[in-house]
Amino acid sequence: MEGDEYMEKLKKYEADYKQYLMSKYFTDKTIFGGNIFDVKMNIDGHTTTAARLPPYQSYLDPASFDDQNNKGTVPSAETTTDINSDEKPLI
Repeated sequence: MEGDEYMEKLKKYEADYKQYLMSKYFTDKTIFGGNIFDVKMNIDGHTTTAARLPPYQSYLDPASFDDQNNKGTVPSAETTTDINSDEKPLI
């Protein structure tokens, strides 16, 4: 193979790898093809998305993510409140 052939082959590999990385890390799909985001809103021309699970959850533990989605459950998260006992909660 000549030097030009190697360069063409290298460029093809780079393009394929770039496509792979873009589709894996910069998409709004889970590893199973579902949507990561539950809600998409357009506020003042900017698209805002919201999800109940972290976007990377399906890649970290695919088995438990698939089980949670099939059952419709959400993993419990610890929440903290900033309400003092002397203050009334906002309604």
